[in-house]
Amino acid sequence: MPVSVPVEQRSACFKSITPQRRRRALLARAIEKTPPQHGEKPFERLVAEAFDGPVLRLGKQLSLLEEAGNRKIRRGDAIDLIEATRAELEAKHAIYTPGRTGMFLRRYATFVACYVAVALIWCAIMMM
Repeated sequence: MPVSVPVEQRSACFKSITPQRRRRALLARAIEKTPPQHGEKPFERLVAEAFDGPVLRLGKQLSLLEEAGNRKIRRGDAIDLIEATRAELEAKHAIYTPGRTGMFLRRYATFVACYVAVALIWCAIMMM
């Protein structure tokens, strides 16, 4: 004969068990299932050539997604490839911007150098 457990006790029992996410190792799959034919460029090269620096214009992005559809490449895979290429190019073309501390130290060092130069010139003038 089954034993009935009150709902409060059952929910308390399940609250103590917290699901944990596991990282799964996924194998990288080929984006293009069939190789390009008749002198076509691979899709990766089309994506790389479509960028103007780190910028991809919307019209070119739409044409790349359309071409991915024609080549039977999953839309998600095409978007992932475009985003990965964008991130790579943004990192390549990134401009260093110093933080607040770096800017302060550079300005302070410039001020000190100018102050010392003016003080030395003043001392040289007063010695004459």
